[in-house]
Amino acid sequence: IWIDFINTPQVSFVEGIVERLIRDKYELVFTCRDSSNTIDLLELKGWDYTVINGYSGSNTFLKCFLFPLRLIRLFFFIKRQRIDSAICQSSFYLPIVSWLLRIPSTYTNDNEHASGNLFGFLFAIRVFLPEALKAYVSKSKLPRKNRIRFYDGVKEGIYLSNNEQSTGSSARIVENVFYRP
Repeated sequence: IWIDFINTPQVSFVEGIVERLIRDKYELVFTCRDSSNTIDLLELKGWDYTVINGYSGSNTFLKCFLFPLRLIRLFFFIKRQRIDSAICQSSFYLPIVSWLLRIPSTYTNDNEHASGNLFGFLFAIRVFLPEALKAYVSKSKLPRKNRIRFYDGVKEGIYLSNNEQSTGSSARIVENVFYRP
């Protein structure tokens, strides 16, 4: 199973899934960009990974140049692996490369304004979004809406649930919880 990380929060989002896959003895291939603290977090988790390209920042020209370059590098790297399935949280690259290599992929996202979502909606076989985006999806002209499924809550709730302090009986009571809607 291939998982691609392009930003730090994605590592925490899939942590519970990865732990389960490791426990069930699946072979995992991790790729990432060198952006924010992604590599530091992968190191902290002890997961083996391959860095493919770095962070392009907010420079539009650099983004346009590096996007196809990373696609090409991912394509040739993943082509040499024995991948049966792929999953990502907001990696715009993974659905395209998976589609080109005929690997079924699952795409998740929680930002309806991200332009790169189009790649997930076009090329992934399944798209998971927070239930709060149902109204947005029903009003939008998104392609292949039949591939979209919804989950309860928000992305942050998923990775906070991986924290044993948030689920244990000794967890302290939090008076205020803030999240980005």
